[in-house]
Amino acid sequence: NNEIGMPQTIFGFTHSDKYAILEMGMDDLGDVHKLSCAAKPKYAVISCIGVSHLEKLGSQENILKAKMEMCDGMDKDGVLVLNGDDKFLRSAAVTNPRNVKYFAIENKDADVTAKNIVSKGLSTQFTICDRVHGEIQCTIPVVGMHNVMNALSAYTVVTAMGFDPQQTADNLRDY
Repeated sequence: NNEIGMPQTIFGFTHSDKYAILEMGMDDLGDVHKLSCAAKPKYAVISCIGVSHLEKLGSQENILKAKMEMCDGMDKDGVLVLNGDDKFLRSAAVTNPRNVKYFAIENKDADVTAKNIVSKGLSTQFTICDRVHGEIQCTIPVVGMHNVMNALSAYTVVTAMGFDPQQTADNLRDY
Protein backbone atom coordinates (compact mmCIF):
# COMPACT_ATOMS: atom_id res chain seq x y z
CA ASN A 1 0.00 0.00 0.00
CA ASN A 2 3.02 2.31 -0.31
CA GLU A 3 5.00 4.00 -3.09
CA ILE A 4 6.93 0.79 -3.72
CA GLY A 5 4.39 -1.99 -3.21
CA MET A 6 1.37 -0.45 -4.95
CA PRO A 7 3.21 0.34 -8.21
CA GLN A 8 4.75 -3.16 -8.16
CA THR A 9 1.24 -4.55 -7.95
CA ILE A 10 0.14 -2.39 -10.89
CA PHE A 11 3.15 -3.47 -12.98
CA GLY A 12 2.07 -7.08 -12.39
CA PHE A 13 -1.26 -6.57 -14.15
CA THR A 14 -1.86 -8.22 -17.50
CA HIS A 15 -4.26 -7.38 -20.32
CA SER A 16 -6.66 -10.01 -18.98
CA ASP A 17 -7.04 -8.16 -15.65
CA LYS A 18 -10.26 -6.16 -15.58
CA TYR A 19 -10.43 -4.97 -11.98
CA ALA A 20 -8.09 -4.40 -9.07
CA ILE A 21 -8.52 -3.33 -5.50
CA LEU A 22 -5.61 -1.22 -4.34
CA GLU A 23 -5.01 0.08 -0.84
CA MET A 24 -3.30 3.44 -0.66
CA GLY A 25 -1.45 3.87 2.61
CA MET A 26 -0.08 7.05 4.05
CA ASP A 27 2.27 8.40 6.63
CA ASP A 28 2.07 12.07 5.74
CA LEU A 29 0.43 14.66 3.51
CA GLY A 30 1.22 14.03 -0.15
CA ASP A 31 1.50 10.23 0.11
CA VAL A 32 -2.02 9.45 -1.14
CA HIS A 33 -1.67 12.15 -3.80
CA LYS A 34 1.28 10.31 -5.36
CA LEU A 35 -0.41 6.91 -5.18
CA SER A 36 -3.69 8.21 -6.59
CA CYS A 37 -1.92 9.92 -9.49
CA ALA A 38 -0.11 6.64 -10.22
CA ALA A 39 -3.19 4.42 -9.97
CA LYS A 40 -5.75 6.79 -11.52
CA PRO A 41 -8.70 5.09 -9.79
CA LYS A 42 -12.13 5.28 -11.37
CA TYR A 43 -13.76 4.29 -8.07
CA ALA A 44 -12.49 4.99 -4.57
CA VAL A 45 -13.68 4.36 -1.02
CA ILE A 46 -12.74 6.27 2.11
CA SER A 47 -14.08 4.35 5.07
CA CYS A 48 -13.40 6.78 7.93
CA ILE A 49 -11.32 9.57 9.35
CA GLY A 50 -9.93 7.94 12.46
CA VAL A 51 -7.06 8.75 14.77
CA SER A 52 -4.41 6.27 13.62
CA HIS A 53 -2.38 8.95 11.79
CA LEU A 54 -2.46 11.63 14.48
CA GLU A 55 1.23 11.17 15.36
CA LYS A 56 2.42 12.66 12.06
CA LEU A 57 -0.60 14.62 10.87
CA GLY A 58 -1.59 16.18 14.19
CA SER A 59 -5.37 16.40 13.72
CA GLN A 60 -8.31 14.64 12.15
CA GLU A 61 -8.74 17.64 9.86
CA ASN A 62 -5.26 16.93 8.45
CA ILE A 63 -6.08 13.23 8.18
CA LEU A 64 -9.16 14.21 6.14
CA LYS A 65 -7.04 16.45 3.93
CA ALA A 66 -4.53 13.63 3.37
CA LYS A 67 -7.18 11.02 2.57
CA MET A 68 -9.03 13.36 0.23
CA GLU A 69 -5.85 13.42 -1.88
CA MET A 70 -7.40 10.23 -3.27
CA CYS A 71 -9.41 12.51 -5.56
CA ASP A 72 -6.27 14.01 -7.14
CA GLY A 73 -5.74 11.11 -9.54
CA MET A 74 -9.41 10.38 -10.20
CA ASP A 75 -11.21 11.17 -13.42
CA LYS A 76 -13.95 13.78 -13.03
CA ASP A 77 -16.49 11.07 -13.96
CA GLY A 78 -15.21 8.66 -11.32
CA VAL A 79 -17.16 7.72 -8.20
CA LEU A 80 -16.00 8.49 -4.67
CA VAL A 81 -17.71 6.39 -1.99
CA LEU A 82 -17.70 7.88 1.51
CA ASN A 83 -18.88 6.85 4.96
CA GLY A 84 -21.93 9.03 5.60
CA ASP A 85 -21.76 8.34 9.35
CA ASP A 86 -18.30 9.95 9.60
CA LYS A 87 -18.71 13.63 10.48
CA PHE A 88 -15.50 14.61 8.67
CA LEU A 89 -16.40 12.79 5.44
CA ARG A 90 -19.99 14.02 5.53
CA SER A 91 -18.76 17.62 5.51
CA ALA A 92 -15.89 17.13 3.04
CA ALA A 93 -15.98 19.48 0.07
CA VAL A 94 -15.64 17.28 -3.00
CA THR A 95 -15.27 18.94 -6.39
CA ASN A 96 -13.54 16.07 -8.18
CA PRO A 97 -14.93 13.56 -8.92
CA ARG A 98 -18.42 14.88 -9.58
CA ASN A 99 -20.03 11.65 -8.38
CA VAL A 100 -20.10 11.02 -4.64
CA LYS A 101 -22.07 8.24 -2.98
CA TYR A 102 -22.50 7.81 0.76
CA PHE A 103 -23.08 4.62 2.75
CA ALA A 104 -24.16 4.67 6.40
CA ILE A 105 -26.04 2.99 9.19
CA GLU A 106 -27.09 5.99 11.28
CA ASN A 107 -27.34 8.68 8.57
CA LYS A 108 -30.56 7.82 6.77
CA ASP A 109 -29.84 10.54 4.18
CA ALA A 110 -27.05 8.39 2.71
CA ASP A 111 -27.44 6.73 -0.69
CA VAL A 112 -27.07 3.25 0.81
CA THR A 113 -28.04 2.40 4.39
CA ALA A 114 -28.81 -0.66 6.49
CA LYS A 115 -31.75 -1.44 8.72
CA ASN A 116 -33.09 -4.41 10.69
CA ILE A 117 -29.55 -5.47 11.63
CA VAL A 118 -29.60 -8.76 13.55
CA SER A 119 -26.65 -10.94 14.53
CA LYS A 120 -27.40 -14.66 14.63
CA GLY A 121 -24.59 -16.96 15.66
CA LEU A 122 -21.60 -16.09 13.51
CA SER A 123 -23.51 -14.12 10.87
CA THR A 124 -25.38 -10.85 10.53
CA GLN A 125 -28.59 -10.29 8.60
CA PHE A 126 -29.79 -6.86 7.51
CA THR A 127 -31.71 -5.00 4.85
CA ILE A 128 -29.76 -2.84 2.43
CA CYS A 129 -31.76 0.30 1.64
CA ASP A 130 -30.50 1.60 -1.69
CA ARG A 131 -32.05 4.83 -2.98
CA VAL A 132 -31.66 3.66 -6.57
CA HIS A 133 -32.37 -0.09 -6.32
CA GLY A 134 -34.70 -0.38 -3.31
CA GLU A 135 -34.46 -2.80 -0.40
CA ILE A 136 -32.38 -5.96 -0.63
CA GLN A 137 -31.89 -8.62 2.04
CA CYS A 138 -28.29 -9.38 2.91
CA THR A 139 -26.44 -11.83 5.16
CA ILE A 140 -22.74 -11.62 5.92
CA PRO A 141 -20.76 -14.45 7.58
CA VAL A 142 -19.44 -12.25 10.41
CA VAL A 143 -20.76 -10.16 13.30
CA GLY A 144 -20.13 -6.56 14.28
CA MET A 145 -21.39 -3.22 13.05
CA HIS A 146 -17.98 -2.48 11.51
CA ASN A 147 -18.51 -5.49 9.24
CA VAL A 148 -21.94 -4.21 8.22
CA MET A 149 -20.26 -0.90 7.31
CA ASN A 150 -17.63 -2.76 5.28
CA ALA A 151 -20.37 -4.68 3.46
CA LEU A 152 -22.25 -1.45 2.73
CA SER A 153 -19.11 0.19 1.34
CA ALA A 154 -18.42 -2.81 -0.90
CA TYR A 155 -22.04 -2.95 -2.07
CA THR A 156 -22.03 0.79 -2.81
CA VAL A 157 -18.88 0.75 -4.94
CA VAL A 158 -19.75 -2.47 -6.78
CA THR A 159 -23.26 -1.31 -7.69
CA ALA A 160 -21.83 2.06 -8.75
CA MET A 161 -19.68 0.06 -11.17
CA GLY A 162 -22.88 -1.27 -12.72
CA PHE A 163 -23.05 -4.75 -11.21
CA ASP A 164 -26.42 -6.27 -10.30
CA PRO A 165 -27.51 -5.18 -6.80
CA GLN A 166 -29.14 -8.49 -5.81
CA GLN A 167 -26.15 -10.52 -7.00
CA THR A 168 -23.81 -8.13 -5.18
CA ALA A 169 -25.73 -8.56 -1.92
CA ASP A 170 -25.86 -12.34 -2.44
CA ASN A 171 -22.09 -12.46 -3.02
CA LEU A 172 -21.46 -10.81 0.34
CA ARG A 173 -22.70 -14.02 1.97
CA ASP A 174 -19.49 -15.77 0.89
CA TYR A 175 -16.83 -13.12 1.33
